[in-house]
Amino acid sequence: MKKRIRVAIAAMALHALTAAAGPLEDANAAYRRQDYVTAMTQLQPLAQQGIASAQVTMGAMHALGQGVPQNRQEAVTWFRLAAAQGDAQAQHNLGWMYESGQGVTQSDAEAYKWYLLAALQGHADSASMLGQKYLLGKGIKLDYAEALNWLRQSAAQNNAIAQHDIGVMYRDGMGVTRDYVEALKWFRLAASQGFPEAQYTTGYIHASGLGVSRDYVEALNWFRLAAAQQLPIAQVAIGVLYRNGQGVPADHSEALKWFRMAAAQGFAEAQVQLGSMYYKGEGVGKDFLEASKWYKLAAAQGSAKAKTNLSPLYGKYQEEIYMWYQLAAAEGDVKAQKGLAKLYGSNFYESNNNNVLSYMWYKIASLSGDPDSILVLDVISQRMTPEERQAAEKMVIACQKNMTKGCD
Repeated sequence: MKKRIRVAIAAMALHALTAAAGPLEDANAAYRRQDYVTAMTQLQPLAQQGIASAQVTMGAMHALGQGVPQNRQEAVTWFRLAAAQGDAQAQHNLGWMYESGQGVTQSDAEAYKWYLLAALQGHADSASMLGQKYLLGKGIKLDYAEALNWLRQSAAQNNAIAQHDIGVMYRDGMGVTRDYVEALKWFRLAASQGFPEAQYTTGYIHASGLGVSRDYVEALNWFRLAAAQQLPIAQVAIGVLYRNGQGVPADHSEALKWFRMAAAQGFAEAQVQLGSMYYKGEGVGKDFLEASKWYKLAAAQGSAKAKTNLSPLYGKYQEEIYMWYQLAAAEGDVKAQKGLAKLYGSNFYESNNNNVLSYMWYKIASLSGDPDSILVLDVISQRMTPEERQAAEKMVIACQKNMTKGCD
């Protein structure tokens, strides 16, 4: 998010200068050759005279620390002066600052206000941001129709993020009939502009065969484009293809390389993949300690899969196994829920409640469609009293109300 904001503000400065003429031409040239001190010297008197485009660029340079020490509060001051003159770029910049809490207290409501003012003047980036807010219900009531309206306005101006988000709406059936072909059309439009998330999603569509024939080679091409821009999820996707031999010959060393790239960015799924490869000895010697290290890093970020996978590494240390299963089960991980059910079923704890707790966790797992849990429930039920079954069903209801947290 911070990287996108930095890039966006840098683009705002160039936009303001490019749109200007006359006295700003020298400042424009200085900025483009990255002579920020000269650009700032030439801009300041123009901005003080009230020239909005100079004020916008002054704000952007203060936000980025170009030619002056970074000062986001000062940036906001300059953006406000230009926004008060109705400058759409300044209004959008203020929206960004409130969105991210830079130089101001974070406020979704204020961000929405400034984005709306700019979008009503046809500002594509602001229209895109409004669409995202309505799509996610961030700071305003979720409204898919309104989201699509603003996203289409932005996409019509070739805004890649808006094109991508329209694709997401069609892919997931958000306010529209699910249509993978239509989704792919929008993803491709955004991907062709170099938007890495769209490049990854286009690859995912081809790898999954959603609305198209499954094509791992085509998927790999798109993943590589996104990975070249350091998108960690794309790097993981390439690693998975090499690990499984999909579209390429299986190559665990190559898979490890890609997983390490993404893990270096702190991406949890990459850390899980590395943990799995060390655990199984794929491309490396089996190393449970190294596997544990990567799983713990991912678990610290909330990865339910990592928490579940940590459990077998603790061997006889059942207390630690129980702890990791509890954490993962509370996040809806079916494997962990079954793990807890088995522990209770094996009388891990000396308690008269083990059958009830085992039944409860198997029932919770079965509600996610797990076939094994459905079968086991019948077996457990036969050795329970009617009172125990009634108590277990009450616990299931309470567990669901608490979103599987604190169930036992």
